[in-house]
Amino acid sequence: MNTIRIASINDLERAVEIVGTAVLRMNEQGIFQWDEFYPDKSVLRSDIDNQHMYVIENTGRVAGLIVLNEEESHGYSDIAWAYPGRVLVVHRLTIDPEDQGRKLASRLMDFAELEAASKGYDAIRLDVFSRNPAAIALYERCGYRKAGTLSFRKGIFFCFEKPVDKNIIASRGMNIRQATVEDAHQIARIHIQTWQRAYAGIVNDAYLQSLSIEDRTSRWREILSKDTESNFIVEDEDEVAGWISFGKSRDEDARAGEIYGIYVHPDYWGRGFGRELMAAAEDDLREQKFKMITLWVLELNERSRYFYSKAGYSFDGSKKPYSIGGQELWVVRYVKNVEIR
Repeated sequence: MNTIRIASINDLERAVEIVGTAVLRMNEQGIFQWDEFYPDKSVLRSDIDNQHMYVIENTGRVAGLIVLNEEESHGYSDIAWAYPGRVLVVHRLTIDPEDQGRKLASRLMDFAELEAASKGYDAIRLDVFSRNPAAIALYERCGYRKAGTLSFRKGIFFCFEKPVDKNIIASRGMNIRQATVEDAHQIARIHIQTWQRAYAGIVNDAYLQSLSIEDRTSRWREILSKDTESNFIVEDEDEVAGWISFGKSRDEDARAGEIYGIYVHPDYWGRGFGRELMAAAEDDLREQKFKMITLWVLELNERSRYFYSKAGYSFDGSKKPYSIGGQELWVVRYVKNVEIR
């Protein structure tokens, strides 16, 4: 399965390579859409710094990228768009020529729709070079309609748009339910495999590779049989994609609910599963009359800290030591105030 994730600075050189290779291939085909001036390394660096770039991996190797933000190109205000409201804009969709033909571009466009739906956008817009028939065909297959034309440095570009289906997440088979003892093995598998991916470079690799799914399954059977905390799982069709554990805060200084842990398998990163799990847990804690929710996260885990900040949590200044795999690391506390409905 291909993994889609937000790009990090470590992906910059690979992104530059993909775009450069794609430019050469388009030039060979007589499609002079991009050049050495655009999009250059500084543009891609800005995309990454602003957390707007996502990459898709094929067998562990970055094979393509897409940029999603609200930045509309010059001239968009002159187009007679059919779908107003909050708009997500697609930029710089690029697949390594070696990986073309594997429907990775379609996967990225599907991902854009999921992002738009989960974040409350009303429409998606983009522009495409009028002499790039493959790209035009892709967007038409994805259900986009032509809204107008614009003239840029390289020539005529077609503007496309599509309304966002707000029910797209539910329609694609996502289901959240209470975990049972029978889910212990799947929870343990996701727990360990997510640690191995998310904590790489943070926690000792030998320790991560030594983790036993069987041992963790036994621990989860015990936890789930006691029913002392709430545990939800999220499914994609019939496949368990992630889980969340929550309840009353364990901190003496906080009269709040707490997210004890949330883990989504790396194959499902960037597809809205984590957001839906968080929303379900927050709704449950609201019903328990908690006005604040806390959680602890490894200080060095920048990806998770970004996820929590996007979900409305903020670092409250609290930190404490945390021992894992023989290492002494630090965890920091994030909090979020919630309204009781």
